[in-house]
Amino acid sequence: MATFDNFLPEIFPIVAVHLPLRSTSSTLLALALTNHRISKIVLPLVPSCIILGNEAVAIRVLRRLLDDPKVGHGVRELHIASELSEETRNAAIPCDTVRLLEKAILEGRLPFLRALSLHIMEGWYVDSQKTRRITGHGYLRSEVWTTVKTQHCPCLRSLTISGFSDDSEDPWIADSGILEVPVGPCQLGIYPYD
Repeated sequence: MATFDNFLPEIFPIVAVHLPLRSTSSTLLALALTNHRISKIVLPLVPSCIILGNEAVAIRVLRRLLDDPKVGHGVRELHIASELSEETRNAAIPCDTVRLLEKAILEGRLPFLRALSLHIMEGWYVDSQKTRRITGHGYLRSEVWTTVKTQHCPCLRSLTISGFSDDSEDPWIADSGILEVPVGPCQLGIYPYD
């Protein structure tokens, strides 16, 4: 009878890639509890897939990546679902999720990143009274995307971006270089302004 203990160490990263995102970390941690051999193989895989589900957690983790250059070296997949709250947009030094992610990429903090998904929650593109359109946020700067694959994240294979908006008066997508990033599966979801 075959058991996990008999698996070759090379099999575990393959198994980890096929786990559902929402349960990857917990499944790998549970697997690591089975015995010492498997623990030594599986525990390094846990921080390789980071899933951040809100703005506060995303900002905290991205700041940690920026503070310690070695932390990002183990990250292979980064999945972020975040708001762009008025507090972070209107801070003296804007530190929203998008800007911190861009900074982490430009500073080379995620050199082995293979998969990146960034989903900005709907509704951020109008102010709290829903009377005016927000400008200066919710776009990805061209200096990130024109060099992401060649200089900063050469291992990037999958890119998913959603919840952003493009305005006919101030279009950024065509000029950003994101459409030219040479990755395998690429998904782009854009919200039109109302």
